[in-house]
Amino acid sequence: MGNSPTALDLFAGAGGWSIACARLGIDAIGIELDSHACQTRRASGLTTVPGDVSLVSPRDFRGVDGLIASPPCQSFSNAGHKQASATRVDNSSTSR
Repeated sequence: MGNSPTALDLFAGAGGWSIACARLGIDAIGIELDSHACQTRRASGLTTVPGDVSLVSPRDFRGVDGLIASPPCQSFSNAGHKQASATRVDNSSTSR
């Protein structure tokens, strides 16, 4: 990374935020767990750290100017068992 501002992109996915950062002159470091998303990021030339964001220490990224965090919506992701139809906006379950 050069003299440009830097941002740490947590839950980076395929790189939407990182691409936007690049267009704004910000160097982004993306952390992503999904191997397919990491492959896509690398194919796009994006700086990628494969791994679980819960295991990353902020000390590993001292000097970063900004933080982007876009965790997956639990109701729609594999982590939330895709139970969107049974979840209200306030995340409480509804009965059918």
